[in-house]
Amino acid sequence: MPQAPNKPYAQTTRSPLHLLLSGLCALGLALALRHCWVESEEMGAWCRQTNDWRCVLRQGVIESFLHGRLGFLSGAAALLALGLRSRRLAWIGWMGGIMGLTLYCFEASAFAALLALLLLARPPHPNNPLEAKSRQSIPQA
Repeated sequence: MPQAPNKPYAQTTRSPLHLLLSGLCALGLALALRHCWVESEEMGAWCRQTNDWRCVLRQGVIESFLHGRLGFLSGAAALLALGLRSRRLAWIGWMGGIMGLTLYCFEASAFAALLALLLLARPPHPNNPLEAKSRQSIPQA
């Protein structure tokens, strides 16, 4: 039976600071989209008069949270991350969940963010070759 390397948690995985900073970045982006594009009266008036590229992007943002699409996509990424033990999918679930919580997709996004956070906070599994690659790419002290 292979033994796990005798390294501190911070050397085998990303530090909790990465989770916090990435969550704050996703929150900042979602708040900017929400207040500058979605809820802005000026942007709404502009889009009623013209069909600029900004209006197309605004409509795409609005469509992403209608019927909880953003939350469901984040939840699907988090569930796939759980099944496949993929940290990349967990990152997508984490960031998408944070953005979905800010952009009106509460239920599914809360589930996605919490599940992804649990997956990202745990140490990498020693038998998973994808997680072994991420352990090898971290510089040793």
